[in-house]
Amino acid sequence: MLSQLVGQRGHVTGVDMTEEQLVVARKYIEHHTQKFGFSEPNVDFVQGYIEGLEEAGLKEEIPLTS
Repeated sequence: MLSQLVGQRGHVTGVDMTEEQLVVARKYIEHHTQKFGFSEPNVDFVQGYIEGLEEAGLKEEIPLTS
């Protein structure tokens, strides 16, 4: 959903602490890229903790959680 909201020129980075959930999320990148009509993906996923975004290489990000 955030991918669609930020559009082709925006970018979304998903963070999860488990590799298993990252594998599931990554399986849908191409599907949503095509569904939203983007020429390339605007999302990626990294392993880490929401409390430690800087350690995950995300020091300039705006966190949203669910």
